[in-house]
Formats: sequence, structure tokens, C-alpha cells
Amino acid sequence: DLVLGAKAAVAPGCVVGSGCVLGDRANVKRSVLGRRCRLGAGARVINCVLMDGASVGDGAQLQNCIVCEGADVQEIATLRDCQVGPGFVVGARSDFRGETLARNSQ
Repeated sequence: DLVLGAKAAVAPGCVVGSGCVLGDRANVKRSVLGRRCRLGAGARVINCVLMDGASVGDGAQLQNCIVCEGADVQEIATLRDCQVGPGFVVGARSDFRGETLARNSQ
């Protein structure tokens, strides 16, 4: 029960969990998407793991990232070589490389 928007693409070899929704022109390559993940229009996810319930906003670009359960990468964010902790929100238009983005565990 994958929902694909117009011209959305999932490359061969990707694993996509049930209940995922990919917006128009969303693109997934060499990646694993858990259950109920959402990718906005024009989002690109390459060589990533998105855990259950993760969401990626319109126009966001992720490469070599791990996005934990319930995390939200908002629109037009760019992440490379990053880890995003559970439930963490990466703000719109953010640009991170090689970072661990998570809430303080205190």
C-alpha cells in the first residue's frame, strides 16, 4: 500500500515499508524506508535509512543519512552524512553535513 505521486520514483533494490506516501517527483535510490514514511514533493533520498514514521518535506535532499523513528526533516532542508534522532525536527532550509541531530538526553 505504497502511495506514489506523479513522476515519483523508487529505484530497484530499495525497500519501502507499508503505508509510505511519496509526493510528486519524490525520488528514492539505494535506501530503506520504514513503515508510514512520508516524502514531500520533489524530495530526494539517496543511500539512506528512514525508520518508521519519519517524514521528509517538499524539496528536501538527504544523502547517506539515518533518520530515526518519527523524525521530521522539513522542506528544502539538505542533509549529508547525518544522523537524525527519534522525533527530532530539522528546520526548513537547514543545511547540515556530518552532524548528529538529536534532543539532549537529560
